[in-house]
Order: sequence, then C-alpha cells, then structure tokens
Amino acid sequence: MQTSKKLISGLLATVTAVSLFAPAALGTNSQATVAQAATKKAAKTTIAVDGVTSSAKKVTGTATKGVKVTVYAKKGAKDSNAGKSKIASATASSKTGKFTVKLPKTYKKGTDLYVYATQGKYSYMYRIVKVTAPKKATAKKTTTKKTTAKKTATKKTTAKKTTAKKNYGKVSSVAGTWKSSSYKGYYTKWTLTNGKKITVKRYKSGAKTKTLLNGTYTASSSNKHLWKVDAKVGKKTENFYLRFRSSKTFYVVNSKNVRLKENLGQGANYFTYTKVATSSKSNVLSF
Repeated sequence: MQTSKKLISGLLATVTAVSLFAPAALGTNSQATVAQAATKKAAKTTIAVDGVTSSAKKVTGTATKGVKVTVYAKKGAKDSNAGKSKIASATASSKTGKFTVKLPKTYKKGTDLYVYATQGKYSYMYRIVKVTAPKKATAKKTTTKKTTAKKTATKKTTAKKTTAKKNYGKVSSVAGTWKSSSYKGYYTKWTLTNGKKITVKRYKSGAKTKTLLNGTYTASSSNKHLWKVDAKVGKKTENFYLRFRSSKTFYVVNSKNVRLKENLGQGANYFTYTKVATSSKSNVLSF
C-alpha cells in the first residue's frame, strides 16, 4: 500500500502542533511555582515581585517587557485565566519591564498573593508573595532626645561664663589726699579735709601749674562704694561721682556709675586716683 504525499504532510503537521503547543508540567522552587510553555514566536517569560505589606495598595516589580501582569487572591486555574480569583492587572513597561498593579484594598498579614506574567496564549510565569507587616521606625525619636540634651548643657555653661564680678571697694569717708595717674606729664591732686574743704590742683612733671578748684564740699553714699560729692565755690556748685575700687583707689564716674574721661590740658583720658599718705600733724583725715 502506497501512502500519498498529501497524507504524510498532514501527519507531520499534527505531530508538530502537539510538540510545540502542549503545556509544560508545573514546577516548584523556594520562591514560587512556575508554569510555562515555549513557542517559536514567544520569548521566555520572567517576573520578579517586590515585597507587599499589609498597608500597601499596589504590587510592584519587573517582568518581561510588555507582558500582562495579573494579581490573584488564590492560585486559580492551571493556565493564565484564573477566573473569579482575579484582583487587578496592568501591563509591564515595554522599555524597562517595570510594572505597578493597583490593588482595590489592603490585605492582612499572611495572605498569599499570586502574581502572573502572561505572554501570548501559552507562555506565563507567576510568583507567590506573602503579605507582611509594615516595618516600624524608631531611630528618629532617639536622635531628637540626644540633641535636646546637648542644647540644655550648652545654655548652662554659657550662663556661668557670662557672670562677672564687679570691682568695688567700700569706704566710710572720702576725706584724704588723692593723686591721679599721669597723662603726658599732667596729673592732679585732690585734697578733701575733715573740715569739709576741697582743693584740686594740677601739676606737670612735678610742678604745680594751676588750682582748678578751691571751696567746700559735702559727700553722701547709700552703698559706701559710689559717693556723690557736691563742691561749692562761691555761688557755683559742681557735682562729682567717685567709684571706689578699694579703700585706697577710685575712678571718676557719672551718676550711672560709668567711668568718665577727664581733660587736664593735653586731651581727655581716664585717670586712676590713689590715696597719698599724710603725716599725723596734717588736718587731712587718713584711713
């Protein structure tokens, strides 16, 4: 019996169809169950899925460029059409393969989501993703507490450093002979007697040049270191304020206890007055 060429070509076509399009058996690994079938036109289908937490409303990952990505709540059928268990789907980028499937709701911790990548009619792959609990962030609170503690310590240190002691001295009377420091050879001597007389004389290089004041005075103080002296010459009255740094030195200041400059003939300058020792026969009161 002879077989026609037409019959032989028909049988070959049948064998080819079976070998090319019969679905491959399901396989299993530690990540997911994989099912795929190869055709001449379809390339191997791949998919990788990012983790999903119980607060997430999307599934993301990377698959073969341009494939359809579908999420199911349970495994479904043996092929890519899982019917009633379908949740949502999207298409992977044709340039990068990245995909984002928006979920209609969040899913509880421990739920298994089946994510399929389907290419053509027979080539597909899926991954099983177990929903996990969101991670809690606590590091920021610890950092804030440490920073606050450092700021508090800095403030305390600054307060101690800025506290300065004022240089004051206390006396029971302003009476005595007081010689000023020298400026360009000029200095003065103030004599305030127990009898309430006051004279101020100017000197240059040890020689008297002029009597600046000769009259009477009264002195008063509420704290024994800042004294007000009212000097009267005829009908004219002049006021002085003396800040005592010790029982033997003073500065001339204003009513607000701010040190003043004096002009003795060669320009204004700050002067320090020091008490001059006198003999016991003098009518000037000594301390």
